[in-house]
Amino acid sequence: EIAVGTGLFLSSRGVSNHSTKMTLIDLNANSLNSCEDRIQRSHSPDTEAVTDISMIVADITIAPEEESVLTPLKGKFHSVAANFLFHCLRGSNLNDKFNAFQNC
Repeated sequence: EIAVGTGLFLSSRGVSNHSTKMTLIDLNANSLNSCEDRIQRSHSPDTEAVTDISMIVADITIAPEEESVLTPLKGKFHSVAANFLFHCLRGSNLNDKFNAFQNC
């Protein structure tokens, strides 16, 4: 999940009963910690908890050809969620936000 916010979406609908690994990416470490806590508290006793949550503080608007903490992650995921993200990115139009699309 990119730009995790408070973790509301992931805690209510975004984590399946079979999810055991998840990577959270955000610019704010406090948001990452809050989201992780909310996810762990949200699972019901009869479902498996997300046991492996990686948290990465990163800017997804960095040009994809530049080296960053995101570089080793390219091609490693079955799916990427960036819910409600693009309206928050700096830039006045989609061309300004193109790097974020390339990094997803």
